[in-house]
Amino acid sequence: MLKSHLSKIVVIFIEETIVNLIYRSLKENKTELKEWLDRLQMESWQLELVISGIALLGIFQAKGSIDTFGEYLQTNYFSGILSRLFNIFYLLIKGSWYIFVINLVGHIILRGLWIGAVGLCYVSKDVDYDALKFSEYFRNHFSRRYQSFDDYIEALEALCSIIFAWTFLLFFLTLSGSLAFFWPSLLEVFFGEVGVVAGVIFILVGFIILIDFILLSPLKKVGDRQFSKIYGIIFRFYAVTTLSFLYRRCYSTF
Repeated sequence: MLKSHLSKIVVIFIEETIVNLIYRSLKENKTELKEWLDRLQMESWQLELVISGIALLGIFQAKGSIDTFGEYLQTNYFSGILSRLFNIFYLLIKGSWYIFVINLVGHIILRGLWIGAVGLCYVSKDVDYDALKFSEYFRNHFSRRYQSFDDYIEALEALCSIIFAWTFLLFFLTLSGSLAFFWPSLLEVFFGEVGVVAGVIFILVGFIILIDFILLSPLKKVGDRQFSKIYGIIFRFYAVTTLSFLYRRCYSTF
């Protein structure tokens, strides 16, 4: 009897020890992950510059190939549906080219200004608006906008990060728009007239999803449970077919 009681105590002790070890390990891992993310956020500007530089190098080299492909589409005849598919692809890569060039060039310029400001803050003090003899209006305007030089650097840092994230978000939005027209064309290729009807329905319902997406999801706030279930199925279907699930969290953050 005593032996049985002691065995139970030992088992309970071992179980509690294992649970505590697991909990402690998970807590330590979570803390380490948070610290790693914090360090990564502090050093993200280096990754941004590397990615922007490599991307721009490849984009500028691809300009000739994109133009050649566009000329090929103009000089060669394809059947209606095939021509539409090629044009969708061409507009996607052409639009993406402009998105990356405009945004990444702007990002590199502003990030260079940020690096210059960081270096300047070590050898310069905050602006003395009284010494500049500004009028009261402009002294209040500038001092209210940036309390210190550190605030200016922080504002530049935030702007650069937003532009970098916006660049890839805009690309994925363009990709989703292209896929919204690609699938109906593909349905027409494989299913003929039935595919045309299905494609029209796909676009019309997709337009409703788009409006909901742009207006920050008013349809997802409808309280009716049955409606939410039906709309949830449709929403997940379009999230997969347009790849919007990849960037929805970033879009919601903006």
